[in-house]
Amino acid sequence: MEMNILLTSAGRRTYLVDYFREALKKAGLKGQVYAANSQESPALAAADGKVITPLIYSREYIPFLLEYCKDKGIRLLIPLFDIDLPVLAAYRRDFESAGTIVVTGEEEMVRLCNDKWEAGRYLSSLGVKAPLSWLRADSALEAVENKEVSWPLMVKPRWGMGSLSVYTAENEQELRLFAEKIWREIRCNYLKYEAAQDPDHCVLIQERLSGREMGMDVIN
Repeated sequence: MEMNILLTSAGRRTYLVDYFREALKKAGLKGQVYAANSQESPALAAADGKVITPLIYSREYIPFLLEYCKDKGIRLLIPLFDIDLPVLAAYRRDFESAGTIVVTGEEEMVRLCNDKWEAGRYLSSLGVKAPLSWLRADSALEAVENKEVSWPLMVKPRWGMGSLSVYTAENEQELRLFAEKIWREIRCNYLKYEAAQDPDHCVLIQERLSGREMGMDVIN
């Protein structure tokens, strides 16, 4: 059985190319590990095959990937960048029809997980603790005044990743300054595409949690 794998937005993740190549070997499967990215990168050089794709939010992106998957007999497509997830999730069925399984959640759940504000509300509705959050500086300041929360507060993009544009505000002046700074920064990087869903509420203010930070990557 042949199992060709495509890693999209592969970037510098050469180790993942090696991991999947080794996994194929251990499983006794024949196949190639391909890597895709919007520009040349180390992972492309490490892969069995490489391709330069249109930008993720380009209207040519999905048709290009679909044709590439058909041409290379890709059985498994694994996105490696958060921005890639909602775009590919919306076309999972199209890829399945072409014989390619896209490893991502359902479109609605991906949308929820990418939106820190909605994710927090969803967790709270299930009885799961989540940081107190606000979409406006005035609302956060009112909570401080009412002693619902205390300084410092975290200020970050509502749709964000990789600790991009995350700041710690120690007082009102810093809070307003960072909120404005993040709003400007979002418009100059790739977060602007997600933030376009609600540009007037794209900055999130949150209670700062203390304790040991733990991270976990799972592929199931």
